[in-house]
Amino acid sequence: MPIKKIRAFLTLFLGFTALLLLVAGLLLYLVPHAPNYSEKRFFKSLAKKTFVSRMKVAIADMDSSGDDEILIVSGDKNSSEPGRDRLSFYNDLNATPTVCHLAGRCLDFAVADLYPERPGKEILLLERARNHLFFEILGYSGQFIKRLDILPNISADLSRTIGQILNISDWDGDGHVDVCLDLRRNFPPFTGMGIYVLTLANSPGQVLWHFPVEEKGTARAFELPPNSIKSGAHLFYVLYFQRKQSLVFLVNGENKILWQRTLPGGAGYLHICDFDHKNPGPEIYIAALSGEYFHSSTKRLYELGLGDGKILRRQFFTDNISDFACATYKRKPVLFLLTADGLAYFIDPGFKNIRKEKIYRSFWKSVSPIRFQDRKYRYLLQSNVGILLLSPTFKPIARYSFRVFKRPLCYYRSRRSNPIFVLGIQSRELNFVALELNPFYYLLRSYYAILGGFVLLA
Repeated sequence: MPIKKIRAFLTLFLGFTALLLLVAGLLLYLVPHAPNYSEKRFFKSLAKKTFVSRMKVAIADMDSSGDDEILIVSGDKNSSEPGRDRLSFYNDLNATPTVCHLAGRCLDFAVADLYPERPGKEILLLERARNHLFFEILGYSGQFIKRLDILPNISADLSRTIGQILNISDWDGDGHVDVCLDLRRNFPPFTGMGIYVLTLANSPGQVLWHFPVEEKGTARAFELPPNSIKSGAHLFYVLYFQRKQSLVFLVNGENKILWQRTLPGGAGYLHICDFDHKNPGPEIYIAALSGEYFHSSTKRLYELGLGDGKILRRQFFTDNISDFACATYKRKPVLFLLTADGLAYFIDPGFKNIRKEKIYRSFWKSVSPIRFQDRKYRYLLQSNVGILLLSPTFKPIARYSFRVFKRPLCYYRSRRSNPIFVLGIQSRELNFVALELNPFYYLLRSYYAILGGFVLLA
């Protein structure tokens, strides 16, 4: 081949390659909200909402239609009285919200079917206003129903009262729901800080049961799997940070503690699943820090029997377990464990490590199984600097890099839709992101451009 033809061919090839790379760079510049453009899928921001103060968010199907609604409590800048919040009720992500002005400052709120005779579910808000502590109940579309005083007109200052709704259920079996709270303030007529169960029916606010918790402790309640144990039982997990230990216990509907177990460690993560095939029914799995966790990186994984609280097995790890989830790997049950340095372990029912994998280096604080339209679960990992979605086979799908302050929530527009992830990226800002296909994936990869040039020139 003459040298001139070779030069012409190389010039044409290099020029065509440069043109393809230029087009790829231009497309890269034009693709919005896609920092992970090199992936086949990316998280696309659908909407952002900003509020005047810190917000509390809940996602629920209020009218049982299959479409979720978005509930957001935040400060009310239009209120004539300082310290009052408002509830914004969204029927759809882009709809104009229904705004309800609350009577006080909201400590916490939850959604439940409080009155079965009424259509839809109700919104129960725990609020404080000066020297009042009360419940405010709203309908499924935000209409006011009633207000129930818990502590009316007492002399104690409630400005620093902290309260959290743990669960809502029929505690005493009288056919009416009751509210379980974790109150972080010691004032009369309550006998101390801790877990309180209050009735909403006759004599609203009456204490049905109390379990004391120290000031430096916090409590969590866990929903038991259906038909896993005698109905009316409640599982609680209390963390005592000062004493560097935790307590897990089960209470029945007659206010009797069926069993309780004290474990070393001042922090931990608890999940319930049927993982051990040698024991019938689900078990409790707890990852707890060692007693000297300030000076040691060892973590302990406990397996407890749900019925009696007996420690069935324990396993020691040298890596910090940040969270874990009950999952399926190669059609077999596994515990998917995340560590603080970005490693992932797959533990079989024999507590043996069957796989170890390096995830993107970050401090992944939580992992959540997420249901998609195809009814297969993906796994959402969250850190302070973003989220990462893993496939059903635990392969990275897409990343979103931003400071995420709260555990992501999932919003489903319909029963058949894929989830939209609700991210608290700042204390006063929410970002709604969805998983999208990247139509420019192959054009934006340089080696695909070069390969395409070879094919066209061949």
